[in-house]
Amino acid sequence: LTFGPNSDADALIWRYLRARKYKIDVGTKLLKDTLGWRNQSKHLKAALDFKPSPELLAKWGKFFESTYLQGTSKHGHVVCIDRTVCKDIGKLRQGMNDDELQTMWIMHNEYRICKLLKDCSNTAGHTVDKQVAIIDVQKVGLSALRYMGILHTLASIDQYHYPEIMFKIIIVNSPSLFTTIWSAVSNILDKR
Repeated sequence: LTFGPNSDADALIWRYLRARKYKIDVGTKLLKDTLGWRNQSKHLKAALDFKPSPELLAKWGKFFESTYLQGTSKHGHVVCIDRTVCKDIGKLRQGMNDDELQTMWIMHNEYRICKLLKDCSNTAGHTVDKQVAIIDVQKVGLSALRYMGILHTLASIDQYHYPEIMFKIIIVNSPSLFTTIWSAVSNILDKR
């Protein structure tokens, strides 16, 4: 097993087992499926080899801004802040096709896991395999509901191929209509 913070195989296996409530057969299947995905996914291969053009990075940056490492929590987890900077996800979609968006999302995940969590693990002297995400949704608009398909795809990538890396998600600056958006989005997320 060659992915994850410090390539800690034990921690990786435990993440997949936790993701499936310690059901060994289901957790093992999920891990095998992910290993197969890592060997077959054109998006993962593109993300790992990806040297995005300045134009594509600019398009991504107009929608999504990440401050990757703000520090660590009292439990030693990586703390990241994500801000949506565009009310209309359609503006992002005008400049990026689904393949580019998935590749950028996977590249974003790989950076967090293989760089940030690994660096925190090295500093802590033990495996740090979870993060705290503070997500600023102040600029999320109702247009996000039109893109539930791609949001579902991105959530599925996280749930099936990057399970149990989130210790906590803290949503801040939510506008009043965010409750409506959240009720739609939360249906596509794993309850854990």
